[in-house]
Amino acid sequence: MELTNVKKLFTKEGLCDKKHKLNTTDKKIPAAVLDTINKGITIEQLEELSEQGYDIYKYSTQITLHGNCKDLTNETVNFYKSLILNKNQSVGIKWVAVDNAKKCLICSKLKYFGWQTISNSNDLYSTMMLRFSKSEDAVAKCNEYKAIAERVDSQLFFGSYQIYIGEWMGMYYAVFDLFVNGIKEENVNTLIEQVTGKSIAEVNAFIKEADAKREAEYKEWGRKYDLEREQHKAEAEMFNKQFAEKLKNEYIAVDSTSLKIGDIFYSVKPNYDFKNELVGYIYGKRTCKPLSYCNCNNNRFCTTNCKVYIKK
Repeated sequence: MELTNVKKLFTKEGLCDKKHKLNTTDKKIPAAVLDTINKGITIEQLEELSEQGYDIYKYSTQITLHGNCKDLTNETVNFYKSLILNKNQSVGIKWVAVDNAKKCLICSKLKYFGWQTISNSNDLYSTMMLRFSKSEDAVAKCNEYKAIAERVDSQLFFGSYQIYIGEWMGMYYAVFDLFVNGIKEENVNTLIEQVTGKSIAEVNAFIKEADAKREAEYKEWGRKYDLEREQHKAEAEMFNKQFAEKLKNEYIAVDSTSLKIGDIFYSVKPNYDFKNELVGYIYGKRTCKPLSYCNCNNNRFCTTNCKVYIKK
């Protein structure tokens, strides 16, 4: 779903380094460093590379590893194209390659508090979206989103947030996108607390209770389903006995090889409720057409080496 007439109401950037247009070092970037990145990398590991003398700059759109790189042997992280060899021999790293486990953890916890997860080749982030028939109601909801955003310290993470309204098929949508591109491990719980307005202990307790409730509901649904299934089987068994008597009294079983083109024959098939029913066909040399599309799920019937029925 792509919104139109998008109007951004509130935006804010998190941590971000200043731009460097020129390559700031001619230090060779060995394959071992690229292999580390290819496995998915964390902010902490990037800092370790910085301590080893590599110039690394974290921008809003991507990370740039400055140095001298002639070729990339593997450009994907988590099956996505995440590494780019720049003209000045530096390496661009998409944020989707960074802190995947942390971002998954944040998204998995926030989903219990009204957030959804967006995951694609460029992003992994949490979003809130609600639909309204009036634009002023969408704007009012965005003001509520802003109250949440104001609790969040944007210096906890690399990324940003955007709060906006947009239109789709005559409806208005209030959207809150929280882009956490990278975050130190020590800040993960703090961010979750600030977004939810609850302590991490309260968050975990809420999730545990919600999971337990959902598991109990699933088990109860399964119990009822199994009970109804057994009841349907018992009813079907009685029905099928009566059906067999009717079949014996009104129809004759014949070999399919005895059918002639244009003959009407019947096949016994169980329905979704385990009850047998007769489905009628008109015999043809290549295709047997059903007598009615109401009681048939296909328009073909293979009569090779099978028993069929005709009326007495």
